[in-house]
Amino acid sequence: MKKINPIIILLSSALILAIGYIIFSNIGAKTGVDLLDKKLFNDVSVDCSDIEEGLLQSKLVVRVKNMTNQTLQGVSIKVVAYDKNGKEIKTKNRSLDEVLSPKSTVVRYVNVPKRTKECRCTILSTTTNY
Repeated sequence: MKKINPIIILLSSALILAIGYIIFSNIGAKTGVDLLDKKLFNDVSVDCSDIEEGLLQSKLVVRVKNMTNQTLQGVSIKVVAYDKNGKEIKTKNRSLDEVLSPKSTVVRYVNVPKRTKECRCTILSTTTNY
């Protein structure tokens, strides 16, 4: 019986894992979004460029916009706050409890530390209201 080189086994395993990762990330298994919602995911935007400074903490104005012709629900976002040096100081995940009508915008406020100078927001998930 012929002995198999361990390097070939290692490289083959790495290739299989890489292909599996690419397939799962493209169909949304990583974020829990199904294939239909992955298409809609690109039609939902979030803007968090406005920061209202308060006495003890600041409030971040978060605008989530549904640009589709479908009703969406279960939208969740991730907010990351940065200080003046660009260092991450706070991360929050927030779910929007209400339904987003077609072509609508929802505005919510998220409390962030007073020293926040910049924020970045991303959509984590959304569900189509079938």
